[in-house]
Amino acid sequence: MEFYKAFFIAVIDEDYEGKNKAGRGMRNLAQAIEREGFRVIGGITYADARRLVNVFTAESCWLISVDGIEDSATRWDVLAEVLAAKRSRSNRLPIFLFGDETTAEIVPVNVLHYANTYMRLFEGSAEFMARAIVTDARNYLERLQGYCSSRADEGCHA
Repeated sequence: MEFYKAFFIAVIDEDYEGKNKAGRGMRNLAQAIEREGFRVIGGITYADARRLVNVFTAESCWLISVDGIEDSATRWDVLAEVLAAKRSRSNRLPIFLFGDETTAEIVPVNVLHYANTYMRLFEGSAEFMARAIVTDARNYLERLQGYCSSRADEGCHA
């Protein structure tokens, strides 16, 4: 359990602290993930992610809100840039996009290309979605741990 807490789940959401439905939904999801034994770092903005994409090395999963306050003319370009940079460093990191049914229809292919899945935030319970996310995060970390164990003599830098 402590091993999993060493690797956080990042929530990239412009409105994480907001009072609207999407902000509350992402916070509820984060709480459900924490009940599953993972640490969550929330409130990372798109601009933060852009600056930190090459610095983050201890995450087990990314959750990205793609609707709400981040709705600007350049959001898709910024998000595609950030995701491309992250994938160049970690092609197996689980990346989940969250939005509503309207947003699902407008997410560009160059953004979807980098994500593992798109989830509608209010389609299932926070607990159900948290279990799916945690399963992917655990699988990722177990593969990473196995990879590093097999390369211990070389000094693992996965």
